[in-house]
Amino acid sequence: MKHEKIGPQHLERKAILYVRQSSAHQVLHNRESSALQYAMRERLSDLGWSRIETVDDDFGRSAAGGVARKGFDRMIADVCLGKVGAVAVREVSRFARNSRDWQYLIEMCRVVDTVLIDQETVYAPRDGNDRLLLGLSQWLFEGLARASLPVICIETRHTKAFLKAQVNKTDRNDARGIAQMMRVNLYRPAHVKTLASQQRRTLLRARKLLQEKTIAVENDIRGLLRNFGLKVGIVGAGRFEARVQDLIEALPGLEEVISVLLATRRKLREGFARLHDKMLEIAKANAVCMRLMTIPGVGATTS
Repeated sequence: MKHEKIGPQHLERKAILYVRQSSAHQVLHNRESSALQYAMRERLSDLGWSRIETVDDDFGRSAAGGVARKGFDRMIADVCLGKVGAVAVREVSRFARNSRDWQYLIEMCRVVDTVLIDQETVYAPRDGNDRLLLGLSQWLFEGLARASLPVICIETRHTKAFLKAQVNKTDRNDARGIAQMMRVNLYRPAHVKTLASQQRRTLLRARKLLQEKTIAVENDIRGLLRNFGLKVGIVGAGRFEARVQDLIEALPGLEEVISVLLATRRKLREGFARLHDKMLEIAKANAVCMRLMTIPGVGATTS
């Protein structure tokens, strides 16, 4: 079964199936939901993927933004490195239930041309219509403003507090309550970042993510070698790999394992270097950033 939005450039990369339940209670009692999520592997196979990785590290972890999700972070890291042709989930709301993580995922998928797949639809974030379907407020705001239409984004938490006064909470009553709130001018307008600002924020966050993952891999390598009495010591980032190779040269069994981690670190550093160069290019082209960098202690990232 082929799909018009899926091309050879997607199929040559792996697909990631993301599986998550929000709480321990759901993990124990919603077994059918978990089974349906795992069954999405069949849909990915039908669409043409042979390499499918299941990420299910986030069982019992909420996606509201209050807790760390190692599985989600690992999936994002692979997307940033261009290793992923598709990220799949039974319902797209499983990916994130907070705007920050959701927008970051969509923007990174757009940058590296990764499609999103649920049980019914294939979304291509590079397609304008699909971005609208995914419900991204900044894209809606930008499109309506470009069409010279009056558009206001309202503060969600203030709106939620306003709607709590309703006795019967339904979609129709919520819509009526929001209309009433706007009519009597009780809303709070929210600032919407420009698309250029969102793209720069995505660049900085992706760069930071790769930097953190690189440091995490280095620390794991140090910890694993310490179990064998091998100490890397204080070395620069450029000499780290050579130092590790010297330590494990006489241990073939250990070298086979550590070499995989070193290759991962190398790939992360290459991705970080590309994003870092892009950040420097943007900073050097901006007069305000260049002026800020004349302040001692202020570099390209801060400016």
